[in-house]
Amino acid sequence: MITKLKSIIAKLKGKDKSVDLWNEEEKKELTKLKAYFNGLKFGKAQNVEGERKISLKDALRILKRNKFAVAGVCLFLIASASLVYVLLGFLDNGTIRNLSDGIIVEAKPTVVSSEDETEKAYPFLDVDFTDVLKRNSDVKAWVRIGAIDLDMPVVQTVDNDFYLNHDIDKNENSAGWVFLDSIADTQNLLYNTVIFGHNRADRQMLGSLKEILDTTVQSREGAGVVQVTTPTKKRVFQVVSVYVTNFDDWEYTRVDFPGNARQKFIDLIQSKNSVEAFKDETLNTTDKFLTFSTCYGPAGTTKRLVVHAKLLAEIDY
Repeated sequence: MITKLKSIIAKLKGKDKSVDLWNEEEKKELTKLKAYFNGLKFGKAQNVEGERKISLKDALRILKRNKFAVAGVCLFLIASASLVYVLLGFLDNGTIRNLSDGIIVEAKPTVVSSEDETEKAYPFLDVDFTDVLKRNSDVKAWVRIGAIDLDMPVVQTVDNDFYLNHDIDKNENSAGWVFLDSIADTQNLLYNTVIFGHNRADRQMLGSLKEILDTTVQSREGAGVVQVTTPTKKRVFQVVSVYVTNFDDWEYTRVDFPGNARQKFIDLIQSKNSVEAFKDETLNTTDKFLTFSTCYGPAGTTKRLVVHAKLLAEIDY
């Protein structure tokens, strides 16, 4: 196992982390190493290519007479496992990047050019869902925020946890995919529709969303425009609130609004907004909102970046 790990480390030196530059054999070795260290976490090493199974308890018993050796083994296991997960993270990022680029080619999202007065007034987005839906019937919409290069299909399933660690092809991937709350209705919008996704360091998924806090981005023309197209509807939203909150503050994700809850939601949006450029004093209880939620900070953070956008216009097609 040590020899295999050293070999992969040697191959990594001087090599781009893109998945394209790793051959299939190298990917298999990394996956096996991940399985091996997963096994160690639960007290038993998994059998990799016929290697003898041995429990972690037995291994430590053998080495108990040399406390320095025990410490060294433990440190090696921790460091090795961390390295394997980092390398697999690079592979996941590369896979996601290739998937995203390929899907954009398939769907050909373009701004509508039309003589219709409503379509001329708003930058509705044309999307060809034919190939994308064949690929995954869970795709419910396409989202574009041009100012931050967010341009991708959004999926939805009954289990909000599934796309936290599965890509658009339903393969396991730590990057996951951007997904709608399971209760959302893309045909008839609820008062608040929520979209979740990971904050990836390479800007994949909702990794570029934090750039909306940059004043340079805020000053761009159409900076707050959010285009959302489904197989039957085209919609345009405008960002009206951006802020960072704690993971246990789920009020912004609520979808039921009894009594005066809608006004309280508007008050929340306006009071928490931290970006003056997106401030909107005209919000009212007849508006409909699209809410993005992603992590804010390093892995394991309890902070969440929240972006609310108000529906400006929609058309059937």
